[in-house]
Order: sequence, then structure tokens, then C-alpha cells
Amino acid sequence: MREFVLDASFALSWCFEDEVTTETESLLTALQNEQATAWVPGIWRFEMLNGLSKGITRERLNRNEAFLMLQEILELPIRVSEVPADDKLLELALLHNLALYDASYLSLGQAPALPVATADGKLQEAARSVGLQIIRP
Repeated sequence: MREFVLDASFALSWCFEDEVTTETESLLTALQNEQATAWVPGIWRFEMLNGLSKGITRERLNRNEAFLMLQEILELPIRVSEVPADDKLLELALLHNLALYDASYLSLGQAPALPVATADGKLQEAARSVGLQIIRP
């Protein structure tokens, strides 16, 4: 079974038609068919809700679509793994010039060396610099 770290920027691409790519669809299908498991830090759900909220206010999707998308995504095999908010996370963020929440994705991927699925360029650079595989949209 394929395992990877899923950042909200990648997962939110499933919610907006203009952001869907072959790669995003492929990863979504793997999750739906339980051929993959995604790992996320605790902040992921807040980021997802924020992205959906912004999508509604920017009229990229309507309220009903947002709630439906959220429900469908939460039914996927996505596992929350808490990342300690400690000096190591701060150091990782500073070392790679990342926001702390982005550093939590990097931290989560490091120990088991999981690929990181992200649309965020800075997180892609940081993951590459520590030897992690990157899954781009």
C-alpha cells in the first residue's frame, strides 16, 4: 500500500475544477480505492476548512458543494498524526524558511521517509533538500 504525507494545498485541488490534474486525480482514486493511505498533521483539517471557506467566499464553489467535498474527503483513508510543536519543529521551519504549519508536513514525512504531496513550492524545495520524494499536482 502506498503511503504519503498529504498537504492541504494538494487536497484542496480536488475541490476546485481548475486545479484538477492527472496526478491529483490519480492520488484521489488511489485513496478512494484504499490503495493508499495519506498522513496529515493535526492542522490539516483547519487548513482544509479554511480553503473551503475561502473557496465559497471567492465563489469558486457553493456552500453545498463545499460541505459535500469535505464529507467525501473525510471519508478517505487519511490518518492524523500529531507533530510535536517543539524546538525541533521551530528549527526545521527556520532552517527551510517555512511557516510552522508547513514544517509540520515536512517533519511528518521525515522519520519514515514518506513522499510529500504538495502544491506549495517552498515545501517542495524543503522536502527535496532533505531527500523526500515530492508528489506535485
